[in-house]
Amino acid sequence: MKPSSLLGHAAEALSRIHGGHRPADGVMADFFRERRYLGARDRREISRMVNGSLRHSRLLDQLVQAACRKLTDPVNLTLPESSSLMVAEHEMHVEPAGAAEISAALAEYIGTMPLDDLLSQFASD
Repeated sequence: MKPSSLLGHAAEALSRIHGGHRPADGVMADFFRERRYLGARDRREISRMVNGSLRHSRLLDQLVQAACRKLTDPVNLTLPESSSLMVAEHEMHVEPAGAAEISAALAEYIGTMPLDDLLSQFASD
């Protein structure tokens, strides 16, 4: 599966976890049950992204907010966009060598969001 698809699935799962009142493992089980087309490797990668983002969510949220504050034009993030950025930020710290691929996948997933300035803030932190 393409990195942008994996990132999108992970961001969607993270949004569901943050937007609901159920335990994360139950949300993830339902998420994967609804998407039987995902193979074992895809599920493992998505789970790794979501679990890492949840584990470090306070730090990642602070990094996303700090990067947004540094922009010249204020950005109001929706929950899916914030979740996408949290997953991308986590992945950039886990695998710094893949930062360009991650930022391209994120740009492809979100599309119209002004990501260049925001991602340059992540790279400098």
